[in-house]
Amino acid sequence: MTGRLTSDSIAVLIHARVKNIRRIFMKKRIISIIVAAIMTTTAVPTVTVSAEVFTGNGWSFDSATGTLTVTTNESTVKWKEEKGFAANSLFYESAVKSIAFGSGVTEIGDFAFNYMHGLSVIIIPEHIKSIGRGAFSISSIESITIPAGVTKIGEEAFGACYMLNEIIVDKNNAHYTSQDGALFDKAKTVLICYPLYNSRTEYTIPNGVKIIEVAAFAYCSNLETVTIPDSVTDIGQWAFTQSSVRTVKIGNGVKNIGIAAFANCGLISVELGRNVVNIEDSAFWDNSTLKSITIPNNVKFIGERAFGACENLTIHGYEESAAQTYALNNNIPFVSLGEPPDNKGAILDGEKVTINDALEILKFLAKLPNEISANGKESRQWNASLIVGGFDSPTINDALEILKKLAKLENKIDSL
Repeated sequence: MTGRLTSDSIAVLIHARVKNIRRIFMKKRIISIIVAAIMTTTAVPTVTVSAEVFTGNGWSFDSATGTLTVTTNESTVKWKEEKGFAANSLFYESAVKSIAFGSGVTEIGDFAFNYMHGLSVIIIPEHIKSIGRGAFSISSIESITIPAGVTKIGEEAFGACYMLNEIIVDKNNAHYTSQDGALFDKAKTVLICYPLYNSRTEYTIPNGVKIIEVAAFAYCSNLETVTIPDSVTDIGQWAFTQSSVRTVKIGNGVKNIGIAAFANCGLISVELGRNVVNIEDSAFWDNSTLKSITIPNNVKFIGERAFGACENLTIHGYEESAAQTYALNNNIPFVSLGEPPDNKGAILDGEKVTINDALEILKFLAKLPNEISANGKESRQWNASLIVGGFDSPTINDALEILKKLAKLENKIDSL
């Protein structure tokens, strides 16, 4: 999800057009189109033009009602390619007010209905199984309802829908769900899309979410404060780009911050979790309002222009760290926090405990027989959780907790 790019334009790949669209449609939702003038344009050979209804291969458009009807999977994309009823995109981007799906349609193609600035509500019928990549992106949809039968939703299917207030998913859908208007996978481990025009100014991502998908919050217009829980491990590329977010607290579980994830947000405060490893290219690009950030010692990679165009920024970090190297190479002021704390340890009963101790304890626990404890079930579960569940980067607190647990077990152990 966080593949690295090196192009100078990496942080501006998302359409700047969206901001202009939002300003226009806040004042006037629908552009007035004179259908009679459009009808004088030359038609593509496969299209038949009548007074009010335009037809093509598997689709028709009623100019009186603004209803586009598609009857085949192919027509969800082909209608726009043919567009014999309109010589320019301004017509079809604004004249279509609703979409009717024939019973033969089971898949909505990639980018099928993007740039639809006359749409407001979309109800996907039960026979639709798949919604393609960018299918409704950069449109004026306010609400979308996803039925139980949908099994696949492509990347950024509702990306940059600048008027979107909510996404509703049928409770019987086995693959997706919604909460507070946001779209998740069924297990709520992936946050797929947040409604960009929702009125909330603060949002805490539900605990249990592991991945924030590509462009999930991009272009949010009201959201100012976001809290990311410890359960999240990956923040996808462009996740919050060009949004209204000003303050973000990133949990300790996050390891990867994707390309342009927080680019051009107007950030004021960023709190990075202690276990971040990768800050990808242009991750915080063009946040001139961000004055200070502390980069943990666990960070090993900081991508090209990760903090580019942050002209007022001072980086705080440890000696000989990736943060210090990045700051020096990019002429960013750097404030040292001293030597890395990893090996300083903590004191327990007069003895220093380090991360190496935690690793040794884990190795020790792995050798313990299951029957060592009178409360064998608890012991086996605890032992398995340590070995299988992780501790791939033990902390001093982990060492202390393990020692405490061992102290309770020591009287149960007869021999090793």
